[in-house]
Amino acid sequence: MNPKILVAILVVLGLLFFCGVGLGFRPGANQQGQLGLPGEDLFRRLTEKPLKAEEINVSPAGCLGTGTVTPIPAVVCVVAIPTSGTSVRKLWLQLAPTPGRAAEVNLEQPGSVTANVNVNGAHRRADLDIFKEGGALTITCSGGPCLLNMVTPTPRP
Repeated sequence: MNPKILVAILVVLGLLFFCGVGLGFRPGANQQGQLGLPGEDLFRRLTEKPLKAEEINVSPAGCLGTGTVTPIPAVVCVVAIPTSGTSVRKLWLQLAPTPGRAAEVNLEQPGSVTANVNVNGAHRRADLDIFKEGGALTITCSGGPCLLNMVTPTPRP
């Protein structure tokens, strides 16, 4: 093979690689890298319907504030999620930054796989898909009282 053609192919592959990296890795608002393609946030807003705080039932009543779920330590907070006409809703929970606190989030949905997510200082978010059948979400804090906020992801710049 001609060395000029080989060099041209390597240059094209290098350009494709760096363009792909440039499109897939963009700094977020906190200057930490986030993966995603341009327009992904618009696609997410059009296709993902967030679960609203007024759609859920919480017991004991002290577990729910305005848009927040605050389980008491050693007490399990149970969130009942009713059925919906929407096939998939999203629930984003974020642990408030409290040193030494963690939460175990379990989602059980009829006819679906059970989700079990540990939320702690290193992994502060839980992103859950809620199917139209609804389900039950149980949250247990460890290390003291914790605060989980129901959030909606903000678009990236």
